[in-house]
Amino acid sequence: PCGTFGGAAAVLAGDLALAWADDTFAESVAGLPSASRAARVWRVMRTEMVAGQYLDLRAQVTGDASAERAVRTAVLKTALYSMGHPLALGATLAGASGDTVRALREAGRSAGLAFQLHDDVRGAFGDPAATGKPVGEDIREGKATYLLAVAGERCAELGDRAGLGLLERITGGARTTEEDVDRVLDLLVSCGARDRVARRVEELCARGAETVARAGLAREAADRIGALFGAACGLEPGRAAAPPEPPAPSVPPTLPVLIGEAR
Repeated sequence: PCGTFGGAAAVLAGDLALAWADDTFAESVAGLPSASRAARVWRVMRTEMVAGQYLDLRAQVTGDASAERAVRTAVLKTALYSMGHPLALGATLAGASGDTVRALREAGRSAGLAFQLHDDVRGAFGDPAATGKPVGEDIREGKATYLLAVAGERCAELGDRAGLGLLERITGGARTTEEDVDRVLDLLVSCGARDRVARRVEELCARGAETVARAGLAREAADRIGALFGAACGLEPGRAAAPPEPPAPSVPPTLPVLIGEAR
C-alpha cells in the first residue's frame, strides 16, 4: 500500500508539474510576435518527451535491449528535450527563419544524443564524485542503455556466447551482484563497446557543430553553441572528430506514431 501510494502521488505531482510548465510557458511568451510559433515547438517537445519516457518504461518490462530502441528513446527523452527543442524555441522567439530553427533543432538533436551516449559511458566508468552515482549504477539497475546494446552487438559479432548471456541476464531483470558489474565493465572494454560508443559521441558532436555552422548564425554565436556541444559531450576543446555518419531519420511529432512501432 505504501508503495502504491508513493507511486500514485508521484504521478499526480508529475501531472501538476507539467500543467504548471504549460502555464508558465504561456505566460512568458504572451504578447510576443512569435508566441504562436513557439507554442507549436513547445507542444511537439512535450509530446515527444512523454513518448520517450513511455518507451523507456516499456523497455524495462519487455527487456528490449536493442540499439535501435535505445537510440529512439534517447532522442525523444533526452536529445530533443534537452537540446534540440530548447535551441529551436530560443531561435523561434528571436524571430529566426524556419530554416535556421530547423537547423538548430537538428544540431541539438545530434549533440543531445551524443550527450546521452557520453553519459552512459560516464555512468559505467566515470568518477562517482563527478557523476553523483556509483560506478556501474546503470548496470546494477539493469538499464538497457545504448552502451550495453552495442556490447551485445559486438559479442554477437565475435561469437562470445558467454558475454551475450551475461548481458541478457543483466538486462532481463535478474539480480545483479558486484561480481556481475565488474564482469560487465571488463566486457565493455574487451569487446570494444566503450571505444565504439566514444567514437559515435565524437561523430554526433561533430555533426551537430557542422549543422550549426550552416544555420546562418553570427560566427560568435555558432562558436559558442559548438563549445557548449563539446562541453556537454565531454570532448576536449579543439579535439578532432571523426567524419559524421549519414543523418538518422527525422522523428515524427505525434504520440501514436512515436509509440506505434513499439506495440
